Amino acid sequence: MQRPTNPHQVNKNKSLGEVLKEATKRLSEKGLELPHLEASLFLAHILKKSKEYLITHPERPLSKSKVEKFNLLIKRRLKGEPVAYILGYKEFWDKKFLCSKDALIPRPETELIIEEAIKRFNKNTPHRILDLGTGTGAIGITLSSLWPEAKIFMTDISFKALRLCQKNCRNLLKDSLKNCFLVCCDWFSAIKSNVKFDIIAVNPPYCSKSQIDILSKETLNFEPHTALFSRDEEGILEIETLFLSAHNFLTKSGWIFCEIGINQSKRVLEIIKRTRKYRDIGVRRDLNGVERMIFARRQSAQF
Repeated sequence: MQRPTNPHQVNKNKSLGEVLKEATKRLSEKGLELPHLEASLFLAHILKKSKEYLITHPERPLSKSKVEKFNLLIKRRLKGEPVAYILGYKEFWDKKFLCSKDALIPRPETELIIEEAIKRFNKNTPHRILDLGTGTGAIGITLSSLWPEAKIFMTDISFKALRLCQKNCRNLLKDSLKNCFLVCCDWFSAIKSNVKFDIIAVNPPYCSKSQIDILSKETLNFEPHTALFSRDEEGILEIETLFLSAHNFLTKSGWIFCEIGINQSKRVLEIIKRTRKYRDIGVRRDLNGVERMIFARRQSAQF
């Protein structure tokens, strides 16, 4: 005769809702700002479902293997690893960009560059665009999707970052892929002086060593320092280098769009005006009110 089963010994798989609740609690106890959202993103990623699916199917039982994979992602997040690196992608503008520790994670404030470029050119297609320090390729690829006929040059000093950018180009671009060119170099070092661009876009390293204490631990511990920190103490050197040279590579009415750090706008504006090479200079604030991006147009007559 079969022995009665002890109900407390039944190996019952946990439901989707139970697993999500437990993970949310663990992330919350760690002090993360969006524990439920992050847990939902990880679980949806493991199941290859939408976040909406999690809401409508909380009773669905999860296999042990799925729970184990999910818990591994949670453990990585508890150690401070950025969500984008754990998932392997980050949304920027209207696309999902592959992410890795070889490049900075695309951020919402960088979309200001895209917005301003659209304003300046509207329906006019720029012929050549230069995305300096491209990283994942977020800026250049987005601009290429807006103007497929334009030739896009994307540069980075890191060959590994360019390999990541190449993957994103192949994944996200179709018709305009033939117009994309990747170059491994330091700023303008590999660009011929007779090649001119209608748009130069750049998100340079603008953090100074003195800002280490205000950077989040996940940024400091996981993102590449060469893409974060300027090679001087103030965080201005890379930006200054760019504006001292950019006018030589712009068409007669070309624009440069450059992201900057907190409290840097005054100093950067002084540098730009001192060159006497630019006009129509402006500053854009991000959603937090921080002056985050500077744009300028080449002087039609060079002094």
